[in-house]
Amino acid sequence: MSFLHILKCPNCGAVLVKKEHTYDCPWGHRFDIAKEGYVNLLVHTQKKTGDEDKMVIARHDFFKGDHYHVLKDEIIKIVQKIKPAIIVDAGAGEGYYTRAIAQVYEAEIYAFDMSKKAIKLAKKACPDLDYIVANVFHMPLIDESADLVLSIFAPLGIKEDHRILKEGGYLLKVGPGPKHLYEMKEVVYDEPYLNPSKELVHPGFKKLFDYEIKDVITLKHDDIKALFEMTPYIHSCPIDGKERLFALDQLVVSIAFRLELFQKSSS
Repeated sequence: MSFLHILKCPNCGAVLVKKEHTYDCPWGHRFDIAKEGYVNLLVHTQKKTGDEDKMVIARHDFFKGDHYHVLKDEIIKIVQKIKPAIIVDAGAGEGYYTRAIAQVYEAEIYAFDMSKKAIKLAKKACPDLDYIVANVFHMPLIDESADLVLSIFAPLGIKEDHRILKEGGYLLKVGPGPKHLYEMKEVVYDEPYLNPSKELVHPGFKKLFDYEIKDVITLKHDDIKALFEMTPYIHSCPIDGKERLFALDQLVVSIAFRLELFQKSSS
């Protein structure tokens, strides 16, 4: 894919031009393209966080089983209905959803994540897509350049999303439904809880729809372990709960995804 000159220098804001081995701006800032094919546009003044490597690898292993195909297919349907020319995946991780979109829909796709490990895995799995290390709260894109921003189980930089979207552009936010992975939480926590539902309100956006899709999946031991290690529960779960979960050979678990579509509007 060729860039449409909408990437901007994270240092000075000038438009970046892709060359053979670098991205250059008119003011002399240069960013090397790594041997894996991605570019790192995360500057030193930005907080370098993102998922730890263990979580990234677990997510990569889990997605190999295509267990979240109901969500993947639903996102593809929405993309095909909207027909965006330029898509931004803000928090793309290892690229499961961007790869799926690119396989069936032609668009200019910019996929950002702060995890260098995730971007390396994404680029290896799909060399033809452009993956960029960057902060979703400071995306290196010029104003009003995107038709669709995807925020799928990722931190939501709503002000930044509004800045980079064209008038009439769309923001698709995906997060967990109330009973997402509830059976897993029943195993690991003494008092399992429902995921909270928060309303997103921001000037300049109007909500077009808000709905939930659900499924039930059956996981074997290795996928149980990968699913757990890719979630925030890995940091809050008691040790005995983790041991109970990892002792299972099989787990039947509910998956539930809340999809919200917003449109940028001046009215």
